[in-house]
Amino acid sequence: MDFDFEGVLKLRLEDGLFRSLIKEFEVWKSEFQKPDLTVERGRVEKKGMHVTSAYSAGDGFYTILYEDGVYRIEGDRIVCDGRTNEEYLEGKVTQHRLNQLFMQRGWCIIHASAVSIGGKAVLFPAMGGVGKTNLMLELLSRGAKFIADDHIIIGKNGRFMSYPRWVNVLEYNLAMFPELYDRVIPDRAGQRQQKRRLWLYRKARDMEGKNPVTDMVKARTMAWYYFSHRVRSDLLFPSATLERSGKISHALYLRREDSEKTIVPSTFERIARLSSASTFPNETDLMHKICSEIAGMPYFSMDKRKEICLGAYEGAKCHEIYMGKYQTRPRLKSIADEIESTVSR
Repeated sequence: MDFDFEGVLKLRLEDGLFRSLIKEFEVWKSEFQKPDLTVERGRVEKKGMHVTSAYSAGDGFYTILYEDGVYRIEGDRIVCDGRTNEEYLEGKVTQHRLNQLFMQRGWCIIHASAVSIGGKAVLFPAMGGVGKTNLMLELLSRGAKFIADDHIIIGKNGRFMSYPRWVNVLEYNLAMFPELYDRVIPDRAGQRQQKRRLWLYRKARDMEGKNPVTDMVKARTMAWYYFSHRVRSDLLFPSATLERSGKISHALYLRREDSEKTIVPSTFERIARLSSASTFPNETDLMHKICSEIAGMPYFSMDKRKEICLGAYEGAKCHEIYMGKYQTRPRLKSIADEIESTVSR
């Protein structure tokens, strides 16, 4: 299936590789002759110089061994051999290569949630676990349009494009928004399945011992839990339809600290620096960098990401938001009130 990100990048995904991703990326569905990146099944020979037991690299390509699958990255192709893991293929292989290709074109994928308030696109870049999704859900409940939950593509002339993954609604989100439970899991069979998934997630999260086996089981189970809890925004709130592209109006960086003031003015240079730093550990793997250099493939550093963020945020109104160390629903409502007031000025 083919997807065209407004002429910036054309992606082709072989049917059957991404059951979930193909549904979510449907907003970019298109038809064209030549893609910029193809993800497909094929034969992968385990050649090249071994960098680690999982990574090897040769001239113009490198491969990754994960569980029972092998993934070969070579320019405009990702070839998958064996039993593929959809979560890993999307999050650690395809998204990484997509980002490198976007950066060649002056765009990048950043770690942020985003909504449209009164026609103004508001981005919330942040480190993980600060409260991006809860804040976004509060704003969606008030009539905001959905843009992004965890990742968004930003770039030239202060514009954005949706990286259209659905909303991750997890245990702690439902604890904050219990009214969403029946919308996320509308039938008894689904509720039983949810309880089973949650039990497995908690068991993995609380596993003790530090060795390769427990680390793998823990990471695999938790990733599976996150991956299996994405919900379309308009199923959560009928008015929260997707706004897939536009101009960035506000960039509000979320901080975990407490402060006397909730929202403080900032500069686009500072928000660009914070945003690029927040995204770097989420989407960049050192082994990708090492293997890219061995393969002779272009690799873009955080400096390039920061340069793109500077261009994207230069025309936006920039602030920092102190979310606080402990979140409550009243606190979220208060922050959302201030955001709506700030955006409407």
